[in-house]
Formats: sequence, C-alpha cells, structure tokens
Amino acid sequence: MRLQRQFVAAIAVAALLVLAGCTGSAVSGADAPTGDRTVQVAADGSVEVAPDRATVRVSVVEEGDAVGDVRERLAANSTEVREALESAGHDVTSARYDIDRNYRSERDPTAAEFVGRHSFVVRVDDPDAAGDAIVTAVESGAARVEQVTFGVSEETRRSLRNDALTEAMTNAETKAETVATSGDLSITGVSSVSTVSLSADPVVRERVAYASADSAGGAPTRLDAGTVTVTANVVVTYNATAA
Repeated sequence: MRLQRQFVAAIAVAALLVLAGCTGSAVSGADAPTGDRTVQVAADGSVEVAPDRATVRVSVVEEGDAVGDVRERLAANSTEVREALESAGHDVTSARYDIDRNYRSERDPTAAEFVGRHSFVVRVDDPDAAGDAIVTAVESGAARVEQVTFGVSEETRRSLRNDALTEAMTNAETKAETVATSGDLSITGVSSVSTVSLSADPVVRERVAYASADSAGGAPTRLDAGTVTVTANVVVTYNATAA
C-alpha cells in the first residue's frame, strides 16, 4: 500500500511539472515582440559661403605655316606668361600643350596652316585678385581667358561639409518624426546612417570671354565671385515602436 501511494504521488508531481511548463510557454508567447519597426528617410542639407580662392585658365595661342616657327613662338610667349604670373605671386600649372593643323585654313586660304596652344591653370589665393591675374596674363601674351572658377580650400570644404551633414541629419529627424506620427509610431533612435553624396559646387565663369590685349574693352579686373554651395545627402533609418 505504501509503495502504491509513492507511485501515485510521483505521477502527480510529474503532471504538475508538465502543466507548469505549458503555462510558461503560453506567457512567453503572449509577451513575445511583434518585430522591429523602422522608418527610413532621405534628407539633404546645404551651406553657402563666399569663396576663398579662384582658378583662372588662360591660353597662349600662336599660328604659322611652319610647325617649327609655331613651336618657337609658343615657347617664348608661354615662358613670358608663366614668369609674369609667378612674379605676381600666383601658382601656375601647365594644363595643355598641342600644335595641330588649323582647320580654319580649309575655308580661308589666308589662314595659317598650323595653330599651337599652351594652356595654364593659375591658382589665385585671393578671389578679388582673379581679375588682376587675368590682366597680367593677357598683357604678358595670353590670347584667351577660357574659364574662371571660384571655390574654397580643402580645409574650408571639410568644415562646411560637417555643417551640411549636421543640417541634413536635423532635416532627416524632422521628416522621420512626421512619417512616424502619421503611422501611429514613435521614434526610439537611429538604426543606421549612410551618406549618399557630399559636394562642394564651385562658381564657374565660362568664357570671360576670350579677353585679349587688343580687345575693345580689355580684360576685366573685377569679377562676381558669387557663393560656393556645399551639399550633403543622407539616408537615415530610425527604430520605431507603436505609439
């Protein structure tokens, strides 16, 4: 009889343990998370600033019926232009050199048979001095002013990119809050951020325009530098919960 009672008690304990296990599973299932919710938005930010440097592209051009003559005059005038610009304190880099057949001669019998060009990129640290650099180049022998670009130094660009990124993130948060509210969600934090693009758009003055020493108005001495725009684009994913 005693052995029978022990057997029945053991069965009862086992049954309680099974029921306890089932109850625990049921509670765990009811409290399980319904899944991550996210809100993803794209936003941009931009900052404008006055340029702190300029780049001027000028060319020495020579024409002639013999390649050798064109080469000699091109070398002499190019040297004069470079030395004049460097004496004025500008950094000068050779950008292009070529001597080609002058295709204009096919239409005009009086035109020279060959044309040579030597182009220079002139970096001007003071944007207000871009016009003076043009005058120096033209008066020392440059035949064309092809382009003037106003921009910012790398140090300034990095600083402005940080400002643009900060604005982009602020705009992204505002967008995310709007989207979340409309979907009965609440933003809880940032899940991930990716930078789509970062750009610093210079101000370009095309064709300042073939200014030459014998042109009627002469080379311009003051140019409108405008403003440089630095832009950042981001995509931000936010964690969210039901409001």
